[in-house]
Amino acid sequence: MYKVNSNDMWYQNDPFLASFFPSQRVLVVSDSEMAELRKAEAERQVALIDSRINRYQTALEELKEERELVNKSAGLLSAEIDA
Repeated sequence: MYKVNSNDMWYQNDPFLASFFPSQRVLVVSDSEMAELRKAEAERQVALIDSRINRYQTALEELKEERELVNKSAGLLSAEIDA
């Protein structure tokens, strides 16, 4: 008799039986569904990249403002950062 754990299926304790019951699911999708999935993933990646760009641009603007503040407080000439 095989011990059955609550997290395991009964056949996973036997290598022979486990070979008949794969532990991973296989999904079959059509070409059009796959194209939609790829498009959705690409759109998600583009949105993430756009978000990173916005964060970097905001950080750059904050650094420019901080640089100007330091220049003014030290009495230096104002110089723009070419970016």
